[in-house]
Amino acid sequence: MEINSLDCPKCGGSIPEQIRRGKLFKCPHCGSTLVWPDKQATLVLSFGANLCPDCGVDNEPTRSFCRNCGTSLTKTCPQCKATLYVGDSYCPNGHDFEYLRQRHEYEQQRLGRAKWYLDFIDTNLITNGYTPIQIPEADKAFYRSEFRLVTATTEHYCIFRYFNETLTPDKVRSTSEQGFRHAEELKTGTNLRCYPVIVTDNVPSNVRDFIRSYNPKHFSAIEFPVIVELASGELYYYTGTPLYGFAVYGGIRNNAENLFRFRKSRS
Repeated sequence: MEINSLDCPKCGGSIPEQIRRGKLFKCPHCGSTLVWPDKQATLVLSFGANLCPDCGVDNEPTRSFCRNCGTSLTKTCPQCKATLYVGDSYCPNGHDFEYLRQRHEYEQQRLGRAKWYLDFIDTNLITNGYTPIQIPEADKAFYRSEFRLVTATTEHYCIFRYFNETLTPDKVRSTSEQGFRHAEELKTGTNLRCYPVIVTDNVPSNVRDFIRSYNPKHFSAIEFPVIVELASGELYYYTGTPLYGFAVYGGIRNNAENLFRFRKSRS
């Protein structure tokens, strides 16, 4: 029963105007439990259960939608898909709803950021003359052949993998080696330059230190792994210049910056 006044809908007694909206209170005349919804000047009899998160009216435990404003009163556990009341902190199976909800939203943001970057890579590498190719376990892969009189034919492979787990030096090494092996199997020219590119959200400090000093050696081939940190836009790679590669490593780093960076370095 609802009436558009500050009178008790059960006994008709006048209710003091200083009552708080969205809160349960007792009628001073008949003792009925009442609630004043946030969105209307209407007093509503209380059922003593399941407060609506939108208007503050309470509802019978059997209702899925608020009897006053129609707001949904249930939600689904992200972990086990169990149904729980909108005001509950834990699902019937004991999962912390708010923690799981925040984690799910964060994961969705991470995946969305990774998808945006890989779409950016599609455009940027194709613009720079690379052709998309298929390589096992790679999220993206690209190829370009370059001919110069001094160096003959050099084949460039850029092989991308996204990791949403914490990186380790061993994971970086194995991913780089795997990408290089795939490029070697595809190579038909004289020289090979392979960029195994690891895309991740955050790079631990020990991995940064590792990649800056990691320089695998090959004959007539360069394996140059790059890590893209999505949270900062930074690139991490080998920063040294070996004597045997003095003439080419500056160009390799410039090429990596041009192809893989999506945000300018912070000063």
